[in-house]
Amino acid sequence: MVPVAHGQWLTAHLRNVRAHIERGHGHISIGVGTLGDKLDRLRSRVRESAPVRSFWEGL
Repeated sequence: MVPVAHGQWLTAHLRNVRAHIERGHGHISIGVGTLGDKLDRLRSRVRESAPVRSFWEGL
């Protein structure tokens, strides 16, 4: 399992990243049962954002 601190570090060092950390959940359990909600949130953020850039441009 990846420590929460690693996700926080990534959030601090990558542009346009928003962390979504829920106590007691990990990579798989955070999506189980709420995947539709997560996808809806992601879709709304994509619509609001500037033109989509490649992941590699932020590195």
